Amino acid sequence: MDIVVVGGGKLGEDILHGLIKEDHNLTLIDNDPRVIDDLIDEMDIKGVVGNGVDVEVQREADVQNAQVLIAVSPHDEVNIISAMIAKTLGVAFLIVRVRNQAFTA
Repeated sequence: MDIVVVGGGKLGEDILHGLIKEDHNLTLIDNDPRVIDDLIDEMDIKGVVGNGVDVEVQREADVQNAQVLIAVSPHDEVNIISAMIAKTLGVAFLIVRVRNQAFTA
């Protein structure tokens, strides 16, 4: 399965470690090139440096062909907008971390 993760912090890294064991094709989007480089060196994943709310960054990460997008950046707004963009690109399943109760129904 092709899975894109937005956010390479502690949670994103933990998710990638868990999914890599299941033989998924994983791509990480993160603003920090050092985070991308460190995780690419550690795991067999693809990395794209950029903001998850940028549609061109998502296209570079091949989101349009992914089955799942997992948005776990430290910013709720980035996670929500990343998921909205991914949905318009055709991703079937979205997992979005939202911590601020103001964003929940």
